[in-house]
Formats: sequence, C-alpha cells, structure tokens
Amino acid sequence: CGKIGSVDLSMGWYDDASQVLAESLNIRLKLRDDPSTRTNLPKGSEHIDLYETLNNLGSVEFLRGDYIKAMSYFHDCLKEITTVEIPGSTEMIANTLYNIGHVHCVLCEFEDGLIAMNESLQLTQSVFGHEDIRAAETIEKIGAIHMHKNKLDDALSSFVEALRITKMGLGSE
Repeated sequence: CGKIGSVDLSMGWYDDASQVLAESLNIRLKLRDDPSTRTNLPKGSEHIDLYETLNNLGSVEFLRGDYIKAMSYFHDCLKEITTVEIPGSTEMIANTLYNIGHVHCVLCEFEDGLIAMNESLQLTQSVFGHEDIRAAETIEKIGAIHMHKNKLDDALSSFVEALRITKMGLGSE
C-alpha cells in the first residue's frame, strides 16, 4: 500500500495518496501490535517501519495546506525514528527535522523553524560533510528565516554560503 501512496503523492493525487497511506499505516500498526501476525512475514522483515508512511502522510497534508496535521505526522515520524527498537538513520532524522522546520516557517513560527533547520543542518553535515549539496537547501532555508526576522546580514551570509556550496557541487553554470 505504501508504495502506491508514494506514487499517488508524486502524481499530485493527494486524496488517493492520503487514503492509501492511511490504510498502509493501519496495516503496519496492526502488524506491529500483534506479534502473532509477524510470524507469517518473510525472514528479515520482522521490524515494522512506519517512517516512510508517516513522512509521506505529512507531505500529503503539507501539500494540501493542512499544516497542523502535517506537523503532527512529522512529529510522529520523528518520535518513530528516535524511540523505536531500531532507530532511523541520521539522514532520516535530518530530513524529518527539515520538514518540521519547513512547516514552522509556513506557520510564521520562525524561532522554532530556525531551531529545527539548524539541527537538520548539523546532522546533514555530520553525515555528508560541510560542502555537500544537501546542506545548501537547508542553509538557504535558514537564510530565508533570517530574512523574515529582518536579520539581513545573517540572511545574506546564509545565501552566499548556499550559493557557494551549490556552485561547488553543481558547477557555476
């Protein structure tokens, strides 16, 4: 179900994606809650992961404009990957923090957005290095937050750094 929901999301079919992803989440939760059902699963798939489904549900709600619901899914996602028996990767945590920060920005909660973006940036750079192109998007978002807070020197510094990393990673053209 989850992969179908991902395709629906990519196609912009948000109602279908929401329905299929919610069904996938319910199935996964039932499998997780009832250990007897896991005995029929293929070897190696005993761990029931909710990250992708929760993240996609958050994305659907964000794109629909229901930012409060999106935030709820992203917070559930963060809780899922930081408190379960098999935690998520640093990259997954960074991505989720970025999503949370993005929602905070849309809601004009710039202080909370900045905190989440800075945490995301630190994790991204710890995994991929300070010069990695994946950090540039987060640095650019941090610059936008500074701009909204009228901290123009900080905004400019962030935008210049994002541009430098982007040019280094993709070339000056």
